[in-house]
Amino acid sequence: MLVYRTQFPLHDSSSIAEVLKSCKKWISGSPHSALKTKIKQIPDSEFAFTLSEHNEHLEAKVYQDNKEHILGFKYYIVDTDQYEWTSYIVANQSDGHLYISIEIHCEANIATKDIPRPKSPHILRHLLKGSSGGADGPFNMSGRPKNLESIDVEMAAKIINGKFLNKMPIVYISSTYAGRHVLNVNHLAQRMYGMAHVFVEPDVHFGNRLALETNSTNPRLGAVGIFWPRGYGHEILRRDGDHDEFVGNIYDIVQTTLLMQRLDREVTWSYLEHKIHASTIANLRLNQVTKVPDEFIEAIDKELKSKDELLAIAEEEIEHLKSKIQKLSTRQSKITETATIISKGDETELYEGEYNDFVIELIKDKFESSLIGTRSRDLLKSLIDANKKVGNQEELELALKQVLSNWDGLTSRSRRSLEDLEYMIIEDGKHVKILFFGDSRYTATLPKTPSDFRSGRNCFSDARRVFF
Repeated sequence: MLVYRTQFPLHDSSSIAEVLKSCKKWISGSPHSALKTKIKQIPDSEFAFTLSEHNEHLEAKVYQDNKEHILGFKYYIVDTDQYEWTSYIVANQSDGHLYISIEIHCEANIATKDIPRPKSPHILRHLLKGSSGGADGPFNMSGRPKNLESIDVEMAAKIINGKFLNKMPIVYISSTYAGRHVLNVNHLAQRMYGMAHVFVEPDVHFGNRLALETNSTNPRLGAVGIFWPRGYGHEILRRDGDHDEFVGNIYDIVQTTLLMQRLDREVTWSYLEHKIHASTIANLRLNQVTKVPDEFIEAIDKELKSKDELLAIAEEEIEHLKSKIQKLSTRQSKITETATIISKGDETELYEGEYNDFVIELIKDKFESSLIGTRSRDLLKSLIDANKKVGNQEELELALKQVLSNWDGLTSRSRRSLEDLEYMIIEDGKHVKILFFGDSRYTATLPKTPSDFRSGRNCFSDARRVFF
């Protein structure tokens, strides 16, 4: 069972020899391997070898011609829990670029429901240690987050709309109204190193401008988006709980989806074996080996050629289907937009689902005042049944009520509570102004020192009329 897969570029200055050294260090430094002594004895100049010991087997293969240099490293081990692990590392250097793939398979020798999945393979750390990432389309792979600046709206829009030719997915972290982020961006970038790029939005104004360029499909107000290459889909996540659990959830979604995506053919173990076999047959033919009948070599040659043709046809069909899926997705999106009863205006949502819930409330108010037995009442009832609230208006109202109902002035505690709710605070003489999600159009005034216990409740009533 395939449990881990990724592919990524290394810097153009990296070499196949360095990849081999990293693989050897991985085995020689493993406390679980019985091959570490043997592998240390393999000279650095030897790229192809086979080692075995007890429940371990290691095989290194290499192929090189005037176009590409390929290294394959296959490692099999049975652990103490009777799980069979097979790891494939394939590096292909061609056209001045070096790409690497890692695949890990796990099979159980005992009856079990759950197959363990590695969170971060040790070989990945060895390959990336001391090596800077290579170019993945227009982006350099890095273990650090890519902090966007105010001038990068166009680039961010292309990311959201899938216009770049990167092969690795992109994790996009939006800003809250307070200019913060809901997770440690450096920690996440380290976790995603070798799997995905991490982009970080500078502030909420950037997100508002980006919404105009992406038809509001960008993650906003602290949400995190995962975007797959070439516009093949995305997922928007919101943190609801523990920080590490949220980061782990992002990691699991990216890795699970990578398992379902095909590796580039040039960084697969089967491609390496094909190149080696084809080279062997070509050398036999060139050297006119008499021990092997020429008809047999021709048969093998034809079989390989036919497989290449079938593979080319299959890959062409895959690309055709991908294009078809994308067109259908675009058409479905247009159909959905056309079929929508009401379209959003130019006003940007201040929190997710604001438009939806506002319209639902209007429909409910209209339903309550409608006459029984009328067509309009039945239509309103149908709309109420078919549409549910999706935003968090009620939670926002309740949280603000809790702060203002016990208002005893602008203390450090009340300031922190308001800022956590994304209100901007402006001190103005004897009063305090709070801006709803930092928008200066929607302002409520609070006394720095309340006159009596009813002051906070009255302020909440006034603020509720403006904000909600």
